[in-house]
Amino acid sequence: MTKQLLPASVLENPALENASRDGWPQEVDLKFIVPGLVYYQDLKNTKGETTGGTVLVRKEAFDKMNASAKGKPIVNWDHRKVNANEFDRGTFQGVVTGPAYFNAADGWFHAPALVWNKQTLKNIENGFSVSCAYQPVLDTKAGFYNQVPYQAEVLDGEYTHFAVVSVPRYEEARIELMNSGGNTMGLLSFFRKDKPEEKIDFDPATAKVAVEGSGDVPLAELINSFRATKAANVKVGMEDMIDVDGQKISV
Repeated sequence: MTKQLLPASVLENPALENASRDGWPQEVDLKFIVPGLVYYQDLKNTKGETTGGTVLVRKEAFDKMNASAKGKPIVNWDHRKVNANEFDRGTFQGVVTGPAYFNAADGWFHAPALVWNKQTLKNIENGFSVSCAYQPVLDTKAGFYNQVPYQAEVLDGEYTHFAVVSVPRYEEARIELMNSGGNTMGLLSFFRKDKPEEKIDFDPATAKVAVEGSGDVPLAELINSFRATKAANVKVGMEDMIDVDGQKISV
């Protein structure tokens, strides 16, 4: 049997220059679209005029589009025209690493991706969400879906890119950083106001917060919402109390 010798450079420099996760591409999960009705501002009529309108996209149409998501770029902040040659120029902030897929547990389409741009990762950590762009094959015959009128139906299509945005078209779209055990923020520690020495750990993925008028809301959703709006000088009183899983916690 012939022995394969490793290059000397491999033996001399076996360690990474930066062994931490900082600076390396981060794995994310894009929860980006759900079947049903959606309003598109750039919908065109039969004359080619941009009029806007409600479009129906059934699950079967998205199923046809799944494979086209792989390899498509992620851009930061705004949708724009993209070109595959931009990968060579380094002007994209991430890339989708696999086909999109339907998650029966939440009823949404997801896609795995890698993001390497620092500002884009910071936006994600601050609660920014995801919006997709695709080239549709339309049936422009109007109709009704659950008694709601629509102007066109998407029959098929191809994804062109995904954008990290502050306000997504689909309100419940999310981006989840996968490097912290599947949670964007990992475990959080709170201290009971009446017992400062007693620390309580909460998992944002499972903890619920009682919000007046809204019922129980996931803790992670509230934190992401606060992060996304804190640039607007939103202030939270340090003595405000929240109810987390039945326990009064000081924010």
